[in-house]
Amino acid sequence: MNYIEDLKHPKWQRKRLEIMSRDGWKCTVCGDTETELHVHHKKYIPGAKPWEYIPDDIITLCKNCHSGAHKLKIDKELVVRIRREVYEKTKSKYKLPDYDKLWELRR
Repeated sequence: MNYIEDLKHPKWQRKRLEIMSRDGWKCTVCGDTETELHVHHKKYIPGAKPWEYIPDDIITLCKNCHSGAHKLKIDKELVVRIRREVYEKTKSKYKLPDYDKLWELRR
C-alpha cells in the first residue's frame, strides 16, 4: 500500500477524526473553524503508517496553516509565535486556547 492509499484506510480515517475531535474541530494554530481542516504529523517516522503515530505527534491545522507548516517545517516555537501574531491581527476574532499550556500537556 502506498501513502495515498494509506490515507484512505479506515484506521487513518478513524484516527484523524479522533485528532480533530480532540482539538475541538478547529485549527490549533489560528483557531479557524471555517476553513477545511487537515491533520498534520509534526514529525515523520520512516516506515510508520499514518495511524501508527501517537496522538501527541499529530495536530489539526486549517488548510492555510497546514500549507505553511510544510513550507516552514513548523515546530513548537513557531506555532506559538504564529498563534500570537494571529491573535494580535484579529484581536481575538477566534477564541484561542493557551498554546503554551496546550503544548506542555501534549508532551
